[in-house]
Amino acid sequence: MEPINRTNITTSIVNQVVDLIASGEYRPGQRLPSERELMEILGVGRSSIREAFQAMAIMGLIDIRPGQGTFVRDITTDVIIRRNIFAPLLTPEATGELVEARVAIEPTIAALAARRHTEKELKAIDDVLAQCDEALASGEPVYSLSASFHLLIARASHNTVFIRFMETLVNLMAARGARIEEHADFVRWELESHRTLRDAVAKRGADAARRLMEEHIVESSRFYFETGGA
Repeated sequence: MEPINRTNITTSIVNQVVDLIASGEYRPGQRLPSERELMEILGVGRSSIREAFQAMAIMGLIDIRPGQGTFVRDITTDVIIRRNIFAPLLTPEATGELVEARVAIEPTIAALAARRHTEKELKAIDDVLAQCDEALASGEPVYSLSASFHLLIARASHNTVFIRFMETLVNLMAARGARIEEHADFVRWELESHRTLRDAVAKRGADAARRLMEEHIVESSRFYFETGGA
């Protein structure tokens, strides 16, 4: 591996690892170097490594196994194609467009979830929040769990179109979250914000859920940009 070009750090990491896998340097089933090892090899921060891992997981290139490591999946030619499709989604401009789309759609999803959720769906939301608590207490990453929370809210809306929309975004949201995972204050705020939103949904407060979701997206995106996440 070579030192990373700072212009687009995440895309550069993805491209290097994909090329190494395609060349046979890393084979299917093989464990990739740890986050810390890659930080030293490539001269980048942990958040960049985490976002790159999430990007490659979206592409179907790697499996991220908590507590075990990151492993190479069988590579096919469509992975190379997906790399070219995914790269534009890692730019700051795309981040702004993602926020616009979420602000337009997710508040409505939250309002519907407040009206339509079942007790089973609410329990699934509670379970993922409990997992976030456990991960935070043990120093484990929570960005994938945080993204899953939003998908569970969508499932509680009982609207198939909205569910599919969130399914397409959940891994990308996790990749963005990985960039600011090191900011403990944000992670704690995010969890409390999710809890407040959960309570509005549980009380079937559609208007409150709509407002809280919009505030959550706007505030989290503001933090992302202010901390240089993009």
